Amino acid sequence: MNQIQQNRSLRQKVILGIQHTLAMFGATVLVPALTGLNTSITLFCAGVGTLLFHLITKRKVPVFLGSSFAFMAGIMAIIGDSRMGMRIFWKNLPR
Repeated sequence: MNQIQQNRSLRQKVILGIQHTLAMFGATVLVPALTGLNTSITLFCAGVGTLLFHLITKRKVPVFLGSSFAFMAGIMAIIGDSRMGMRIFWKNLPR
């Protein structure tokens, strides 16, 4: 364990964890929901990617690999017009 991890109190770790979860949620859940893609697949792939990253780097870098709003323009160019106006889009959103 490095010195930075040892100097953090449990309270600080919890607060940083909540902040990280909120930051992750926006891109990893909202982007697929807005584009009409499957949110479950996005979460699964983000989790598998993160686990592989931690195995390869031997847990030296604390990171979560997820989606990004930077890909929205590319996604929208590939799928064409936004599916947000379609009735099926709203029915498939997780509740």
